[in-house]
Amino acid sequence: SQELRISSPKDEGPIDYTAGLYYFWQGQKTNQYSEYSNDPAGLIAFGPLLPGKTQLVKARLRTHSYAAFAQANWHIQDDLTLTVGVRNTLEQKTLALYRDLGHTTAPGSLVPNLDSTGVSPKNNNVSWTAALAWQVEPDINLYTSYAHGAKAGATNNAPPPSIPLARAPLV
Repeated sequence: SQELRISSPKDEGPIDYTAGLYYFWQGQKTNQYSEYSNDPAGLIAFGPLLPGKTQLVKARLRTHSYAAFAQANWHIQDDLTLTVGVRNTLEQKTLALYRDLGHTTAPGSLVPNLDSTGVSPKNNNVSWTAALAWQVEPDINLYTSYAHGAKAGATNNAPPPSIPLARAPLV
């Protein structure tokens, strides 16, 4: 991740501010290997899977996130401050999945033994805040604030073996 910001000097006027840009990148690789037992109870839990078979899921996830933000404090009086801020975040995740069920699925199943897919959801979220603070006494501060925040979506890189790989269960 990397952040670049600019801030005004404190105590040099009625307004101070901070603004900046943020970038985040993450790469993740997972390999999940499962081996199913011969226990009949396990067969019931995993539906169409047959005993003694295996499953291999390879997932590759990349995340790119960009944000621009700004916040300002207006010192209306020595004891009264209004704060406003905004942040716009654009995030894109790219997930590639490959699954080899090792001939684990039952005959006639809709789940293929070899399956792969990819999804690339993109989220653009605007978060903001507004607050008014009154310093009644040196040890007493009354304030009210209102804010809206957002979180980017997630991806599922470990889908259940009983469903075909498709966009719906992954985002």
